[in-house]
Amino acid sequence: MRFSNEAKLGAFVFAVASAFAFLILTFGEIPVFRPNTKVYVVYFPDVAGLSVGAEVRVAGIKSGKVKSVSLEDGRVKVVFEVDKSVAIYKDASAGIGTLGLMGDKYLAIYPGSPQAGLLEEGGVITQTTGFADTDKMIKDIAEAAQSVK
Repeated sequence: MRFSNEAKLGAFVFAVASAFAFLILTFGEIPVFRPNTKVYVVYFPDVAGLSVGAEVRVAGIKSGKVKSVSLEDGRVKVVFEVDKSVAIYKDASAGIGTLGLMGDKYLAIYPGSPQAGLLEEGGVITQTTGFADTDKMIKDIAEAAQSVK
């Protein structure tokens, strides 16, 4: 049995469209194939360039992403999501880290101890740590070089 050129073209277009739809559903913002997540909040005085979509690492393991970054009452509110299987405790702390020399920022979560009890979904992490800002470091090095001259 031979297929016409139109049937072959139709099958090819259908295959490409199906592959494209699969990629959009998998990597896009449509949560069809994504794992269940929990949402938490943390406030910082400064986020040093952390942006929406940045990685969230819990104890160094990539576990989620930043959902929103906004200014609220003079502080920066960061809403982030992590995988449902990740336990974050009431004494957890958060910081902002830098990936490599390019300066990509990520949200570092230190989960705390099980003795403190689980932080409820939507809860606020109150403890924050400082961050390494490459712009500040370069400025400090330039000032030190000027003073040496």
